[in-house]
Amino acid sequence: MIDQSSQAEESLPQSSTVALPQLLSQARLEKGLTLEDVSRHLRFSVTQLSALEQGDFSVFPNRVFLQGIAKNYGKFLELDPQILKDALALVLPADESPVIALPYTQQKFEVSRSFTGWKWLIGSIAVLGVLAVIVFSLTGLLSFGKPGLLHGLLSRSEQPTSVAMPASEAIVAPEANASSDDLALQTAQSQEQLASAVEVQGGAGHLVLSADEDAWVEVKDASGKKLASQMLKANTKLEVDGQPPLKLKLGKASHVTVNYAGKPVDISSSIRGEIARLEVQ
Repeated sequence: MIDQSSQAEESLPQSSTVALPQLLSQARLEKGLTLEDVSRHLRFSVTQLSALEQGDFSVFPNRVFLQGIAKNYGKFLELDPQILKDALALVLPADESPVIALPYTQQKFEVSRSFTGWKWLIGSIAVLGVLAVIVFSLTGLLSFGKPGLLHGLLSRSEQPTSVAMPASEAIVAPEANASSDDLALQTAQSQEQLASAVEVQGGAGHLVLSADEDAWVEVKDASGKKLASQMLKANTKLEVDGQPPLKLKLGKASHVTVNYAGKPVDISSSIRGEIARLEVQ
């Protein structure tokens, strides 16, 4: 019999004459198992298993650990669960440790909950403030004396695109008191002037590339913006408009034909090997 120590954790008994140790030991021997066999299966040390069979509970850190190892040992030996439970109840009586009341816990919870409520309130006010600023800004854009930015953008997008014409070719409106023949003549002249203006406007900076074999073409405008960079298939055309001078880089240049502003461009002097680099304006 081992004397109980005042230092044992959770009031574990240091020895026992109850049936649990004999119950486990006898069941193991009946199955022809050694402590080493059980240790390999349950992954508990031989020292712990031996102490459990001898009723020496001082090697276990607490009652929870003792209860766990005993239940696993009994299950491995296929003991009746109720018999094992009754044996454990004799070794480990019900834990009657007093419950210590902590009155401050509820107060701490209430404070935390109150603080969380304040956070939600402040967050809601902030969101409403942002929404109010957005609504006020949109209202200012669409109303009051000067048109706002949004109104200006909408008005600008609705303006028709005009075609610039030289002053010398300005279209003259028909006179109010002209005869019907004069009106017809003036209308025809106006149409011719408009067509001529459009043709002039389209010709400046208008580039047409064609090839009789697949060739690589690259076109940049005066600002360096890349207007085209692609493979030009054989017997196809590529039309490009941009701010002159236009910079061209052509692969297989001897198979590429260049027209600019309605006129053919001779690129033979710009060809080096299979590549030509030139500017047109």
